[in-house]
Amino acid sequence: MLYRYSHVYLDSAFTTVRKRKSLFKYLENENPPLTDLDLCVEFLPSSKRRPLAPEVARLRRVKSKAEIELMKTAADISATAHAKV
Repeated sequence: MLYRYSHVYLDSAFTTVRKRKSLFKYLENENPPLTDLDLCVEFLPSSKRRPLAPEVARLRRVKSKAEIELMKTAADISATAHAKV
C-alpha cells in the first residue's frame, strides 16, 4: 500500500536507513526483533521517505482565531501570575 504514494512521512527514528545485520547478530539477539513497522520502513525506498518534523512545524505556524484567543488568555493568566510574585 505504501508504494502507491510518492512520499511517506516518517518520524525521525525512521528517516535513517538501518544497516542489515548478519545472521550471527540476529542469533546473538543483542537488539529486540524488528516490528512489522520496522520491516515496512526498511523495505520502503529511501527516495520515498520524508522527515515528518518539518511538515508538523509548518502546520504549527498556522493558527486559527480560536487558538490565537486561547494563547492570549494564557499569556494574560501568566502575566498576572508573574506580576504577583
